[in-house]
This record gives sequence, C-alpha cells and structure tokens, in this order.
Amino acid sequence: MQNEQEALCELLMQQKKKYVKLNEVLDLTIQLAEAVDRSDAISASMLIAMRQEPMNSLSEIEKATKELLEHFTGVQAQRLQKLLRGRAECQPEPNEKAIDEQCQRNFRLLSKIVALDRPLNRKIGKDKAYYKQ
Repeated sequence: MQNEQEALCELLMQQKKKYVKLNEVLDLTIQLAEAVDRSDAISASMLIAMRQEPMNSLSEIEKATKELLEHFTGVQAQRLQKLLRGRAECQPEPNEKAIDEQCQRNFRLLSKIVALDRPLNRKIGKDKAYYKQ
C-alpha cells in the first residue's frame, strides 16, 4: 500500500466484498427458513453447510480489514475503527464518506440476517441455540 488514499480505497473495496458475502448469507438464510418451515431436514442440512463458505469469506475480509487498519495511526485509526463498527461519533471525513455509507448498508443487511437467523437458530438448536433468550 503506497499511501493513505490507496488504503482507504482498499478498505472500501473490502466493505463492498463484505456486502456481497452478506447478501449470499441472507439468501441462504431465507432458503434455510423455507426448508425448516416445510420440515425438509436434508435441504436444511445442505443449506447450513452452504452458508459456511460465505461465512469463511467474511472472516477473511475481516482479517484483511484489520491488516489495512494498520496503515493508519492515531486519531484516524481510531475513527476508522469506530466507523467500521458502526459507532462513528462524528461525521466522517470527506474521503471516508463512501466507507461510512457502505458500512451502514452492511449493518442494515446484517440486521436482517440476524432477525431471520435468531428464530431459526432457536428452532433448530433448541438447548444449544447460539442466541440466548
């Protein structure tokens, strides 16, 4: 990475990749919900397994994002970390606005996934559900 602007562009690219993978997870979660509703255990098992690939990709994207954040120091590094977590305390800098907007799209999509996944997880996992009451 040669400069700060290139690092910001790469951060934006990683967030866009994250959105694509989150969309894949959402689609598979919707299909999983449909399979569970029709008591199709075979399809449900396959869909759970299929969700692992985009989840693994999301982990890789998070790793790459953390590495990119190492190019920033001080206040800017802290601001970007908060922005990427959806906890920006102030307006982003003009060169960070696209990242902020993409992160907000990612968080909205993630909220949809969690809203669908929570009842599924409780239904499938029963006592071993990931989400607590």
